[in-house]
Amino acid sequence: MTEQQQKLTGNRPTHRAYVVKDKAGSDQGRWIEIGAAWLHKDGKGFRVKLDACPTNGEAIECRLIDWKKIDAGGKDEAPSPQEAY
Repeated sequence: MTEQQQKLTGNRPTHRAYVVKDKAGSDQGRWIEIGAAWLHKDGKGFRVKLDACPTNGEAIECRLIDWKKIDAGGKDEAPSPQEAY
């Protein structure tokens, strides 16, 4: 396990899980947080907890949580569609 992976494991989730809802007539979507994921100690997988699940086959997007920003008083927000892809 790398040093970076060691820093990511623990009680706090490493990633947030989202479903992205398309807006009609727009190339932008709305990111809806539906759960969280924790990196396995070996760095080869995740434990995922979902509070909701898309029922229409939409993909679930997972994004790394910026805990340094949050711990410094900032806000870790969902990316815009242009940033994500």
